[in-house]
Amino acid sequence: MGFEMTDKSKTTQIEVPNAPDIHGLVFRRFLGEGDIAAMVGIKNAANRADGIQEFESVEEFGTYYKNLRNTDMEKDIFIAEVDGEMIGFGRTSWKELEFENTFTYQNFFITAPDWREKGIGQAIQPVLESRMVEISQWHRGEAKKFMEALSWDSEGSKRKLLVWFDYEEVRYFFEMKRDLKDTIIDAELPAGLEIRPVSEGHLPAIHAGWYEAFEDHWAFIEAKEGDLERWTEQVMTIPAHDPKRWVVVWEGDEVAGMIFNSIHDETNKEFGINEGWLDTICVRRSWRKRGLASAMIVESMRRFKEWGLDVAALGVDSNNPTGALGLYERHGFKKLNKVTSWRKEIK
Repeated sequence: MGFEMTDKSKTTQIEVPNAPDIHGLVFRRFLGEGDIAAMVGIKNAANRADGIQEFESVEEFGTYYKNLRNTDMEKDIFIAEVDGEMIGFGRTSWKELEFENTFTYQNFFITAPDWREKGIGQAIQPVLESRMVEISQWHRGEAKKFMEALSWDSEGSKRKLLVWFDYEEVRYFFEMKRDLKDTIIDAELPAGLEIRPVSEGHLPAIHAGWYEAFEDHWAFIEAKEGDLERWTEQVMTIPAHDPKRWVVVWEGDEVAGMIFNSIHDETNKEFGINEGWLDTICVRRSWRKRGLASAMIVESMRRFKEWGLDVAALGVDSNNPTGALGLYERHGFKKLNKVTSWRKEIK
């Protein structure tokens, strides 16, 4: 885990055929920690330009990058700069979906708003795809393989680029929100279950229960060696994901269900909002169809209201097999924004 600083004089440039004729434009490899602040600046500027209410801190972004899975820091991160100033960055990675006999290869490139529509994205996309094809050759020949990308509806430039490069829309996810001033319906925990405060010693059981709960969901990824350690570092060091806010339900020594509630203080401040997120709402199979999800949602919203928040938010797969979308609508959540998952088959 982690990355080290690289001497800038030793940085490897990346050849990008058909790069636009912009004086001082170069593409290069990742330098390590020294690049993180500039990457965060670009991501936050792009989010503001696209109306996406997400704000990254340098500390959180750095922790996330130190714990990346299936990413070669020297080959899978791509930087664009003009006269030494970073104006864009991107990344490739991969996932093995064992139950579907499928590999997916994720890619993105974020260009600073002032440098959009200048041909940078169109030039770097074939380089990203060449890298994904290279990675795919390491993996089982009989498996299905897809390049994959995500876009918000408000990201018009990205959507146009993906269409241009023959990606197809395959799945939709919604951001949903509800006003906490509205009535919160009652929903009690099923008999024999209880909510317990989370301690660090609980994290292995919670992590295992989380993975089991998502085994029947789209694009499920099995836990791998080192995942628990990476996840633990993030939840114990990133304030927004403080486990003290979580709602974790137990029956005896078994985790039945959980919601990883989070409050992103810097995002709230940046956009003048006051909301909390119900992240990763899940119930293990043996405890489904008993009203547990509703009870956890109600408990989370009541806590948010007690903490002085105005809005509860969550994300949902539109085709979630457990009927989550309808459940959230019954609790007053409304669809606001859509994220599209795009794929392009590697043949």
